[in-house]
Amino acid sequence: MKSIKLSYLFVLSSMFLLTSCFTTKAIYDGNVHESAIGKTKNQILRMYGVPDREATDGEGGSILIYEKHYQTTSSQAIAGTNSGAYGESYSNSYGSVAGAVGKSVSSARGFSRTTTDKEYLNIFLNKKGVVYDYKSNYGNKFKYEQEFDMTSTFWVTASTAATVGFLYWLSTLFPSKQE
Repeated sequence: MKSIKLSYLFVLSSMFLLTSCFTTKAIYDGNVHESAIGKTKNQILRMYGVPDREATDGEGGSILIYEKHYQTTSSQAIAGTNSGAYGESYSNSYGSVAGAVGKSVSSARGFSRTTTDKEYLNIFLNKKGVVYDYKSNYGNKFKYEQEFDMTSTFWVTASTAATVGFLYWLSTLFPSKQE
């Protein structure tokens, strides 16, 4: 019976001891807008369309400004115990109620949540109308690599070995009854 326990513990410990730890690292790999550098204003207009506005860069060039605003407002009223009615409303970007959906609610309590997000892309053109820089809060590219983590592997292996040793020690304290 002891040989069965030992073989079971050996198989179990082998499975855990062969476990190793890998970490995944995200490595910055540029931005999708980098391809705009060196292009002319006409090429940029064909790529991105008409900008939301245009400003000067202070050195005789210009800045093409592209912006997207996202605002999401959701609210839900929870009706009283007898009614069972509900209601939802949403707001436009100016904050006024644009519409309401649902039944009227008499005695209710509820919640509302509004989130606002803004994406921007500023493309800087020199005096000749050629792109020399950009600024943006979106479009980053990443490549992912896995690497072996020796420290984590050591501690996982050591703790597993200690656990298996402890389980073996416990099994010797309480011998099984043979019939």
